[in-house]
Amino acid sequence: MAKALSILVCLISLSSFAQKPPPKKFAASHLAALWENENSTGSFSYISKSDSVLLIDLVNETTWKASFFGKIGYIKETYFDKNEGYSEFKSWFFNDLLAAQAVREKAIKDAERIAKSKLAAKRRSTIINKYGATLGKIILEGKVRIGMTKAMAIDAWGKPNDINKTITRYAVSEQWVYDGGYLYFENGKLTTIQN
Repeated sequence: MAKALSILVCLISLSSFAQKPPPKKFAASHLAALWENENSTGSFSYISKSDSVLLIDLVNETTWKASFFGKIGYIKETYFDKNEGYSEFKSWFFNDLLAAQAVREKAIKDAERIAKSKLAAKRRSTIINKYGATLGKIILEGKVRIGMTKAMAIDAWGKPNDINKTITRYAVSEQWVYDGGYLYFENGKLTTIQN
């Protein structure tokens, strides 16, 4: 898991080394706000119409990290004029944003796949060590056999949806209810399998 996480960090870091165009100024089209936080919260600075805002980086499809008189914050693109090469300027950042997002998503999927694989290998090892190779293989395949214990049945089929219990002076009988069938136990041993 740690190796997968470090791969994720490396891949994300590599995307940061791409050559970005220098920040570019665009004029505000109407009264705007440069927010302290990306989600338009915290303190803000007013930007008057026609004041220039220095766009630094595209945070998401509509929000820019920007500078206004040396103060760094976030502004929505709806607040400024989209002329003087704005489309070309944004497209570079947008493509970079999409590429970085794709790299992150692939790294996350790879990390999840590796984690799932490790979890399956650990479960396999635990089951084989607990029940032996032959019985362990049957349990790992999700199968049950007459004579299995309740613990073996849980390891094979999981916990039942419901348990109906009957106690007599001769035995304790249980019916375990699953979506795809029933298991019947007498004194803790599997005696009947009903699909």
